[in-house]
Amino acid sequence: MFNISQFLNRIRGTQGKQILQRNIVRNVVLKNIGIDIPAENITIKSAVIFLNNISQSAKSAVYVKKQIILNEINKGQDTIIVRDIK
Repeated sequence: MFNISQFLNRIRGTQGKQILQRNIVRNVVLKNIGIDIPAENITIKSAVIFLNNISQSAKSAVYVKKQIILNEINKGQDTIIVRDIK
């Protein structure tokens, strides 16, 4: 039978990785553009970063330096290779 503690440890490990990836994205955007995006507004699905609930001017600034941001994110970690920002 499957132990509940093993199940909870797997969930905790997955959530920890997601939080780490969001913080990497947040720090790279802050470094390159100077805009602090809360980690709650960043989601990563299928190797695509989604920026939710941020201003249009902030999104435009991110898209201008999109390739630089993607390169730094992918260089800084090896768990998931990010292909796009939306």
